[in-house]
Amino acid sequence: FCTTTTALTCTVGNLTAGTYYLSVAATNSTGTSADSARSTITVAANAPGAPTFNPTTVGSGTATLSWNPPTNTGGSAITSYTARVYNASTGLQVGSTCSGNVLTCTVSTGGGTFFATVTATNAALLTSSPATSPNFTVVTAPSAPTSVVGTGATTGTVVVTWTAPSSNGGSAISQSVANVWTASIGGTLVSKDEQAALDQLQAALA
Repeated sequence: FCTTTTALTCTVGNLTAGTYYLSVAATNSTGTSADSARSTITVAANAPGAPTFNPTTVGSGTATLSWNPPTNTGGSAITSYTARVYNASTGLQVGSTCSGNVLTCTVSTGGGTFFATVTATNAALLTSSPATSPNFTVVTAPSAPTSVVGTGATTGTVVVTWTAPSSNGGSAISQSVANVWTASIGGTLVSKDEQAALDQLQAALA
């Protein structure tokens, strides 16, 4: 309800969507009148406000999103949320879309830098503008090097070269290991040269 002294209007707030009866009573120094005849008004729902993100929890190739409900539901109960993750460089969606009346979800992203969006939808089927998370980085194992070639073979020595992985898994490559195996079925590891591989990679990235 609302009250006023001399004005013939006042505002009642915090109404959810629905139909309401309106009536007014007047008060003077002697007492209060009976209620006026009732009228009706229908309050329409609005789009809700946007949810707010909590910090993203990252795992090996995954991101767990969580958010808080909007403080403004638009006058109608929130019934579902829709969350998506996007590659920060390309703007393309990665992983699956999360939807439902939940406040958290986990998306398989692979490695890289990403951001997320989430919207809220209320019972009136009105959807909020999206909330956008800060960028976050997910790290996973890099892809395998390619184009491995051995050259300059002399007794006991071979120079191994390769092309760097197409994906670093979201983190700079710190080391590569070149292995030499015997050519027989189920070959045996005969050489493992970590420093030479690291020198080769650093030269290729220089």
